[in-house]
Amino acid sequence: YLLCLFGVLMSCLPANRMFTLDAIKRGRDKSESEKKGDSLADRRIEHMMPGWQLYLLRAQVIIVYFYAAVAKVNPDWLSGWPVRIWLFHKSGLPIVGKFLTSDSTAVLFSYTGLFLDFGLCFLLLYERTFWLAVILSVTFHVMNACFWNIDVFPFFMTATLCLFARPDWPRRWMKQSRTGTSETIAQYAEEHATAEQAAAEHATAEHAAAEHEVAEHAGGVANGTAGGADARSGDALSGSSAGTKKLCWARSLAPWLAAAYILVQVLLPLRPFLYPGNCSWTEYGLRFSWRMLVRDKQAISFTLTARDPVSGKTSIIAPQSFLTERQIRKMETEPGMILQFAHIVADRVEFQTGRRPEIHVDSYVSLNGRIPQPLILTSVDLAKEKPSLLPRSWIVPLDPHAEPGAMYTLSQTR
Repeated sequence: YLLCLFGVLMSCLPANRMFTLDAIKRGRDKSESEKKGDSLADRRIEHMMPGWQLYLLRAQVIIVYFYAAVAKVNPDWLSGWPVRIWLFHKSGLPIVGKFLTSDSTAVLFSYTGLFLDFGLCFLLLYERTFWLAVILSVTFHVMNACFWNIDVFPFFMTATLCLFARPDWPRRWMKQSRTGTSETIAQYAEEHATAEQAAAEHATAEHAAAEHEVAEHAGGVANGTAGGADARSGDALSGSSAGTKKLCWARSLAPWLAAAYILVQVLLPLRPFLYPGNCSWTEYGLRFSWRMLVRDKQAISFTLTARDPVSGKTSIIAPQSFLTERQIRKMETEPGMILQFAHIVADRVEFQTGRRPEIHVDSYVSLNGRIPQPLILTSVDLAKEKPSLLPRSWIVPLDPHAEPGAMYTLSQTR
């Protein structure tokens, strides 16, 4: 999901201004006279993008960290679950394995993850604490990559650190690596400041010229002075003015679209708070909410039966006939996926027999090491239930008196 969001953002932003094939092509297409006529400011303007676009990318990263921290503020996480379960499976590691099974280690990991997610939201935004944030973030993500199987996420989040450095850091680094002198850095900083000032003046002049052009054209038409060749000139000017006005509208609208995008990203992760019960059990609103690695959910048993409404004959459906092992592990613990699978089975049986069967599910699930309990009401025919954003009456509520980790404590006692 995060990769898709960044893919969409990067495709809409002028991220090809520097170090891209487009930038090389633009340089080759320019004639030598054009290159000589370009000032330093003109060359720098070609390589710049509006500041709000960089802040848009930064905001997306901060939202991920912030809501990942919010998701960890729950009783299970603060008491060391489910980290205890995950570390228990790592007890076979050499040297460090015996330390990972300690309760204090699990609590330390839990609170470290919580404080790092919250802390990075602020440390990354200030230049004085940027390098501290880099050290903490890289250490955090490297450990996540080593201990937990979360694919490319740690490496991608490490790469996003570049967004919070000074925007000119690649050119400064290359300039320094060529000469190795502090004078070059100071000279480049002065040139960059001049270029920024020139870019601002260029944008102001461009906007003023566009307004003046539109005003002149409007005045000429009102006075009726156009005629013959002047009319053709006025038509050309009208087309140019229309294009300029469209460009101005597009530029003024883009920041508002970015603000709307950020608003959606801020509101979407709040959906779990609108539903009753423990969202880690019911799965209400968990998608698109940045709740990564905050719960351990295991299906102890899962049985799906199809009943013929006419003959009353029942048959047990093997999920392996429809899904892969990975899909089965995901489906058995998520009510929404169980409903989807029930409809798939019902559609297949109806296609083969001509009658839509009743689908019943008997499942026992453990959340964060709790004693397993039913997840789905076995009396409900899931083939008749429709997907809905409203709370589902066929999900058995989580027992409020069940203690996290009780299943592991019981097994150790025995």
